[in-house]
Amino acid sequence: MKLLQIVVLAALMLAVPVAAFDAEPVALEENAVGVTEVEEKSADDVKGLANEIPSYAAVTNQIRPRNRFVLWDYTGIHVMWGVYGNNYFTGKDNLGKKAWGIYYAGDFYGFYGKQFFYGRYAEGHWKARGIFGMRSTWGQYVTFPAVTLAAEPTDNSRIAPLPAITAK
Repeated sequence: MKLLQIVVLAALMLAVPVAAFDAEPVALEENAVGVTEVEEKSADDVKGLANEIPSYAAVTNQIRPRNRFVLWDYTGIHVMWGVYGNNYFTGKDNLGKKAWGIYYAGDFYGFYGKQFFYGRYAEGHWKARGIFGMRSTWGQYVTFPAVTLAAEPTDNSRIAPLPAITAK
């Protein structure tokens, strides 16, 4: 199982452009991101939205199908991977912090550790306030469809019966 996790993580990492891991900011400019500006919300709005986000465990149980994503900020310092589906998502970043929340029609809201964040996404780009411990940041993402394994039908006549177990 550990080997499968390593192989999947390696495949996901290969899908991320090498420039995303440079310590220097990449050539992508903030204005080039195809997402409208994320307006700063009032304290009352933030509190109301934060109360709408279910717990990490509740969100995890709602994700069907389990599509995968990788996202990174414009500096390449922060990278997060996780699963999403049914308008819920969970993730973990390269610092080991968990994130979870909800998304719908280009907007997302959630928690990064204990900090509430919100933002917008479209066409492989995102902008957010409060994620990665930053007031505001932006970056890119890649999504992957859920993996389904189809079991091959077996011919039971070819399976040898198990030997009888006798008590000693």
